[in-house]
Amino acid sequence: PPPLPDIPAPTVTSTGIGSVTISIPSTPNGWDASTMTLMVYCFTYTTTPDYNNPCGGNAVSWGASVTLGMGSDPSAIYWLRLRITSTHNQSQFGPPASFQTQAP
Repeated sequence: PPPLPDIPAPTVTSTGIGSVTISIPSTPNGWDASTMTLMVYCFTYTTTPDYNNPCGGNAVSWGASVTLGMGSDPSAIYWLRLRITSTHNQSQFGPPASFQTQAP
């Protein structure tokens, strides 16, 4: 199978009470939409995905702006990471982008 493309970090463009809006970078070289899927995951630690968080595991598109709902604890630091999976059983996470939601 072809190698997965390099995965950039998403850009946090704004935060709200229990939400975050991110900008997904443009399509990288090597992307094959017929065999690859792009997802965004929330983390409560830099390396461990929080699969119970409602913003974990959302399919996203390159070049899009996406608003995700999540926990509203303003003292918590969250990380978002993009992940590419392929039909060849490949999987890779990109670097994290950190943020905090706004206080209610």
